[in-house]
Amino acid sequence: METIVTSTPILSKVPPTVTRSAYPTIAQSWGVLGWFLLLSLLVGIPTYLVLDKLLHVGKQTNAAILSVLINVALMLVLRRKAGRQWARIQWKGQAKPWIYAALPILVITYGIVASTLVELFHLPNWMETTFRDLVKQPLLALFLFCVSAPLLEELIFRGVMLTGLLRNYRPWVAISQSALLFGLMHMNPAQIVGAGLIGLLFGWLYYRTRSLSLCIVAHMFNNLLAFLAMTDAKLSKRETMREIFGTDLLFGLALLISVLLVVLIVWQIHKRTQTYEGLSVPAAV
Repeated sequence: METIVTSTPILSKVPPTVTRSAYPTIAQSWGVLGWFLLLSLLVGIPTYLVLDKLLHVGKQTNAAILSVLINVALMLVLRRKAGRQWARIQWKGQAKPWIYAALPILVITYGIVASTLVELFHLPNWMETTFRDLVKQPLLALFLFCVSAPLLEELIFRGVMLTGLLRNYRPWVAISQSALLFGLMHMNPAQIVGAGLIGLLFGWLYYRTRSLSLCIVAHMFNNLLAFLAMTDAKLSKRETMREIFGTDLLFGLALLISVLLVVLIVWQIHKRTQTYEGLSVPAAV
């Protein structure tokens, strides 16, 4: 007699993997802007009064301390808000040495192109006097512009915000959203467009390499150029890229060469790196 064996599916005791969104979503990223404004009031005003009225700290030092404290407070709030949705920050990624070597050229040429675009809007610079006063204390300004701001801002906007957005949305949506908020959080019309354009470059670099360290170095170099321009007596008096290069011919050549170099370097980075698309954060079960 032939025995008929029927197979039945074996139920696995391992629960299925459930995915959930990382922090932040687009809605939550707008909340980051709200937290920044709120902390500017809750942390900024009391700290300013203590430093100014009780400790008699100079305005420049006061402004530097406030900038650091507000960004640190924002980072702590975001970590708490994210909770178990926190996406691990990528520090090294796949940034090769040749990308670091090309970074100064990319930042300089992209800066020329971005500055030319910003000049078309003729936006007011509400922070010009503050910046000019700050560079009168060069060591303090150098620390603020080239150390604390690049480190803390990249942690917030690329390390936390863009990392989460890239897991939730298409790359161009995530990069554009993080760049928009990066510009808006500078709270200065002349910087909103410029910082937004720089944010697009930093965001794309992070998307291609997943290297926060690369973005921090690029940010430091970009701010170092701005710092050197503000401390140079001749450059600080020239308001447009045309005035910096002196003639229309030199400016036109510099702009053309800058565009070509930006396209070339970006294309090479695009060809030689791989993206990390399709990542999701496993839900707790």
